[in-house]
Amino acid sequence: MTDKELALIEGGSISSSPTRPPGTQFLPSPQVLFEPVIEGVEIASVIGDHKSGPHGTFVRLAPGVRLPLHHYDQPLAGVVVAGNLANPVPGNPASQQTLDPGSFFSFAANEPHETNNLGDGFALFFIFQEHPWVLAMDV
Repeated sequence: MTDKELALIEGGSISSSPTRPPGTQFLPSPQVLFEPVIEGVEIASVIGDHKSGPHGTFVRLAPGVRLPLHHYDQPLAGVVVAGNLANPVPGNPASQQTLDPGSFFSFAANEPHETNNLGDGFALFFIFQEHPWVLAMDV
């Protein structure tokens, strides 16, 4: 892993802008800017805008973050980039496994689940959605 990749995972920033022109793009990790969502959770949209429509967004969880049951109002898919996650879904034994870098996950609309950083360092994953990202806590 390069120093730039480590900087992204461990608190560096990547700047995103919904006004970037379409087409071929290159966005080095130091230019990706994360914004806080809730304590220990930061996001950075690098494709589209997570607030208004289709998007591709990095999500970074601080060490030890355990998000209680929550859901999204639209389907969501993601890939783990760094760290180890668990996304337990009540009643779904397959969801109890640890997801390491390169692992894929997806959720149906309104499917309650947890998101837990199981590692000692930051966890980073990339999510894809065809709609705005709406996170709703279930507890």
